[in-house]
Amino acid sequence: MFHFDPNKVYSMPPYFGGSPYDSTACSTISNTLQLQFTYVTDERLLCSYIPEVFELLRPEITLSYCEFHGVSFLNGSQYNVVQLTVPAIFHEKKDCIQGNFILVIWEDNTIPIYGGREESGMPKIPADIENLRTYEGNHYGAVSFEGKTYLKVCANANSALTSSEIRALNQETQALNAFGWRYIPNVGKPGPALSQPILYPQSMTIKKGYHCTGDIQWFPISSGELLTQAHIINALRNLPIRQMKDIQLTSGSIRLCPAGGKILS
Repeated sequence: MFHFDPNKVYSMPPYFGGSPYDSTACSTISNTLQLQFTYVTDERLLCSYIPEVFELLRPEITLSYCEFHGVSFLNGSQYNVVQLTVPAIFHEKKDCIQGNFILVIWEDNTIPIYGGREESGMPKIPADIENLRTYEGNHYGAVSFEGKTYLKVCANANSALTSSEIRALNQETQALNAFGWRYIPNVGKPGPALSQPILYPQSMTIKKGYHCTGDIQWFPISSGELLTQAHIINALRNLPIRQMKDIQLTSGSIRLCPAGGKILS
């Protein structure tokens, strides 16, 4: 009969075998294209979605619309991502770490969804995310699920980032602390089997980029249209854009280090 080896790492379904644990394992994404919108929103509303063990640093949201190509854990394949993050600090008994709390991550490939969600506490859910389209200098993107479009983005690249701006950005992105929350519900009763804040270390290298002007459009969704996601989409749509602080289009690479992650305490 099958038995678990405590020195191995298993994924669902686990009984076909596990892998030796590698504390240095990292994944690389060799070619990224990211369109990022950073805007100021309502602090009171935003705080209602952030667990109380985190402290909001600024009432800002960064919406990142990303194409990931050359993904090592997909044998060089690609997938697209849209995520929303807020600057936060975790400050409890043992850990005091500054980073970005992730509100949601939409992805159009199942493999990174279940790898990042149950294993690393990243709030990943499925979506259909088109590649960025370029027409007459404008970049367009749209996100939908089950045939219903709920997010569109548009940006125009105005001026290239200078070499000094790229150096400054790379100093900030060589050690990125992504905060998530691993929540596994109980079976047959309310409450969690697991509920814990998670740190997921990452790094990013920017090769080139542009300052942009642009816009974000959310579209209302009823629960009858998207039963499992309407409450998420409408909550984010209702967070007002008080001021658009920055829009950037960048390309580069990303390094993901889930083995360096931990449960925060």
